Amino acid sequence: MKQKLIMKDLPLSEKPYELLESLGASALTDAQLLAILLKTGTREENALETALRILATVKEEEGSSEPFSLLFRMPFSKLTQFRGVGRVKAIQIKAVAEIAHRLSVRDAQTRMTVKDSASIACVFMEKARDLTEEHVWYLLVDTKLHMICLKELGKGNLNQTLIDAKEIFLDGREKGAYAFVLLHNHPSGDPTPSQCDNDLTRILRKQGEIMQMPLLDHIIIGRNTYYSYTDAEQHSMSL
Repeated sequence: MKQKLIMKDLPLSEKPYELLESLGASALTDAQLLAILLKTGTREENALETALRILATVKEEEGSSEPFSLLFRMPFSKLTQFRGVGRVKAIQIKAVAEIAHRLSVRDAQTRMTVKDSASIACVFMEKARDLTEEHVWYLLVDTKLHMICLKELGKGNLNQTLIDAKEIFLDGREKGAYAFVLLHNHPSGDPTPSQCDNDLTRILRKQGEIMQMPLLDHIIIGRNTYYSYTDAEQHSMSL
């Protein structure tokens, strides 16, 4: 039987803790970072070997060159199926994944500009990546197109959400907003507008004109892609 090589017996160049201290976290591989998070391995493996096996399994099963990202998105129940990952380790992985997710969203929000649909969509693709039902958000802006606030309007069927659209205008009037942007996700990953999406956009535009707070854009978020009504219309006019 192969003798287990414990972490302290690894060459200095492979010890995750020492590498991080001397070279910084960016110098570590995904497996070394995961090994630090796992802390311990199994009876047959040290933490680094366990981390390598888990990442290799994820890569093989999911067919992706980014196993770390896929691992973080896995449901809790699937994480605990990995040999060497129990309840506590799965909780730690999900906690770190959520921290990374929140930092990514907040960083993207600070760089978001309403003048650019791609920048807005980038933020919401991160927010909507794991959502299994439709969510609707609105973004209020001032006359210089600086973001005043971002709120979730509702979730579920858009026809139901449409009833509460007055919240946008009440909130906008209270905050002195000049205009707003509507966003929602398609859990299917395909951002192609539905007839309901088209109807909603048309109605909100009319309401925006009446309330003197125009709808600047309606952006539908898919999986790593999006649809912008304003971009589509500008493209159509240029043809």
